[in-house]
Amino acid sequence: MSGDRARGEGEIPAVRPLTERRLRAHIPADTRPLPSVEKYDQLLASRRDTPSEGAAP
Repeated sequence: MSGDRARGEGEIPAVRPLTERRLRAHIPADTRPLPSVEKYDQLLASRRDTPSEGAAP
């Protein structure tokens, strides 16, 4: 057995990153629309308009 073989060089690793597996699997592109944060923005705006009870003047 050579020194290179002992270190595992040239062998396929037993554990591969998920990204690499996805790229090799040729998964179709995700066509879903991006999520919107509009509802959260509305909630934050309504909290700024209404001061909370017990807040310092």
